[in-house]
Amino acid sequence: MNTDKCLLSDDRVVWIPCPIDAGKGALILTTVSGLTVVNVHVPYDNKAATLLLNNIPWPENNNPFVCVGDMNRNSDVFMKMIAEVTIGKPVFTLLFPVTTEKPTRVGLNQDGTRNKIWIDHFVVSASIKDSAMCPAIVYDDIGDISDHYPISLQFKDK
Repeated sequence: MNTDKCLLSDDRVVWIPCPIDAGKGALILTTVSGLTVVNVHVPYDNKAATLLLNNIPWPENNNPFVCVGDMNRNSDVFMKMIAEVTIGKPVFTLLFPVTTEKPTRVGLNQDGTRNKIWIDHFVVSASIKDSAMCPAIVYDDIGDISDHYPISLQFKDK
């Protein structure tokens, strides 16, 4: 893909690696219009997750913001972690979780039974919350391409 055609000259793309869990991190796109999109793979380990989340530029105003990815924990726990790493900042009142109706990962329990869990989801800013079409869509019928199902969030036209 030719990124010259996809990015405006003032758009910024930044990779923030997890300091202690190689391969995990956040890819952040900030557009000239003020939209920030964070695609993140949060480590399972709470210490590593906290270190990564501390380095994400959480919104300080009501600019449009979307965070999506493998959070490795359910939405409630992830939102609590955001609250802890952003204490004293207005971010927590600006963010809302968007979950799915279907599980986003299927694995096996130790006894061989299937384990369906909800660990991939979105967090959006208040400024775009009402235009988000909830719940997010889970594409669970695409074959065996990953241990996670792709998810997408659509927005209403204004």
